[in-house]
Amino acid sequence: LRTFLRSDSRLSVRQAARVSSSLFFGIAGLVAWFLPIAGLPVSLIGIGFGVLHLSELPQRRFARIGIWLNVIALMASTANAAVGAYMGYSGMMFQGF
Repeated sequence: LRTFLRSDSRLSVRQAARVSSSLFFGIAGLVAWFLPIAGLPVSLIGIGFGVLHLSELPQRRFARIGIWLNVIALMASTANAAVGAYMGYSGMMFQGF
């Protein structure tokens, strides 16, 4: 990532941070989906950063990749929350204890 960003002389450090913010939140969202209380906000913030910086930056590839990673993390986190809510409602969550 650094060598690719360094090779483009048009990007400043601030622009490079903007480009990689959505990508960073996408990777963090893929890790955080196990806990829906952490995965949902991380992926929503990442989608917001990606959409916000998609039109103003010269390197749109990282923003698009970040948006897709965040959408995947949002779907996984939502599915995890739905399964957990169902298990809690039906009493299946603490049967083994």
